[in-house]
Amino acid sequence: MVTLKNRLRECRKAAHLNQKQLANQIGIARETLGKLERGENQNPCYRLVYEVASYFGKPVEEIFQYEESEE
Repeated sequence: MVTLKNRLRECRKAAHLNQKQLANQIGIARETLGKLERGENQNPCYRLVYEVASYFGKPVEEIFQYEESEE
């Protein structure tokens, strides 16, 4: 099974932001950001991942990666 892994929490903490602050900056609900960080949203729209990556000035692939899991 392929799963979407991310480094979103790591990037957010390095920027000294809490979830609410980052969510406000990129125009989404804090709950949406939390689900994305926890890996509960396995199929986010490209606009969302692009907005996140753009905010941090990184390519999408540096924050989000698909990985093969053993399930």
